[in-house]
Amino acid sequence: MAILIVDDSPDERLLLHHILKTAGYRDLITVSSACDVFMHLDLDHEGANGVKTDLILMDIKMPDIDGVEACRRIKAVDAFAGIPIIIVTAQVDSHDVVAGLEAGADDYVTKPFGMGELLA
Repeated sequence: MAILIVDDSPDERLLLHHILKTAGYRDLITVSSACDVFMHLDLDHEGANGVKTDLILMDIKMPDIDGVEACRRIKAVDAFAGIPIIIVTAQVDSHDVVAGLEAGADDYVTKPFGMGELLA
C-alpha cells in the first residue's frame, strides 16, 4: 500500500512515517506541502505521470494551500476521486473537520494521536 504523508512539520512527518513503518508499511512517501502533493500526483496532467498512491494522510494547517483546499482539488480529478484521504490535524474545531469532510476527506484523526488510533 502506497501511503502519502503530507504535513509541514518535519516532526509530525517523521512520527507518522515511524508509526506506519513499525506497523509494516513500506511504501511511504512524505512531503511538506499541498504543492508537493500536486506534483507527486501530477495533478496538472490529471495524474498521467503521477506516482501510485493508495492513501493520503494530510494535515489541515499548511502554508500556501491548506489541507481542505488540497483535498478539494485532489478529489476533483477523476483519477484520484477514489483515493481515501484522512485528515490528520490538531484542529478540533468542528468547522475545520466538517470543511475537510465536505471537501472529500474520508475521515480524520486528531493530534496528538496514538498508534492504535492512527492504524485503525
